[in-house]
Amino acid sequence: MRTASICPTCSTFENALCVLYNGDYLTNTDITPLDSVETAIIKINDNLVPITGTVPPVNSAIYLGQLYLDTSAPTLYFAESIGTGANDWVALGASTPVNTSSGTYVPVVVGVLNIDSAIGFNSHYMRTEGQVSVQGSLELSITAFGVFELIVALPISSNLVALTDVSGTAISYLGLPGITNFGYIEADVVNNQAILKGINTITSPTTFYFNFTYTIL
Repeated sequence: MRTASICPTCSTFENALCVLYNGDYLTNTDITPLDSVETAIIKINDNLVPITGTVPPVNSAIYLGQLYLDTSAPTLYFAESIGTGANDWVALGASTPVNTSSGTYVPVVVGVLNIDSAIGFNSHYMRTEGQVSVQGSLELSITAFGVFELIVALPISSNLVALTDVSGTAISYLGLPGITNFGYIEADVVNNQAILKGINTITSPTTFYFNFTYTIL
């Protein structure tokens, strides 16, 4: 640091505008040589702030010690490395990132193919970091014997990309093997929901029990 012998701004008093930085360019804060202390303080205030989001961090950290706040958990992360994506981040108070939550919800269900009516029942979910497991049930009536498709809403939103971002199964047990119906669950990447695809052999209301796991993106 150096101090102006005669302040060009106030001529009399030395203040934060009088003291100039003459070191190297500081990439984290964008402080440049000959910035005044006042300018440097403003840049520190603007640039060294935590990043915020509603999911755990997935992008690489910019600098060691950078902070990230997941407001939905909430969980505060710090960067222990740079350039390794999500592995840069560690949750405060843990040796590895830990972000868990759980609860119940009633999934909204929407018929896509061969559905006469459908309703979701109280279901359970458990989140661990970027993965969510869901168990629940729903009742549906089909229009005609055969295949059907039904959208099942997620308890925590996700921007799904691939069909495999959601994976699960469903079954309706009606007492006899010949009338026990099955289905599988994958991602509906258009609506960012889960979609149940299966076969039903009766048109009367049938209860399907399902479980699936998906990725928060």
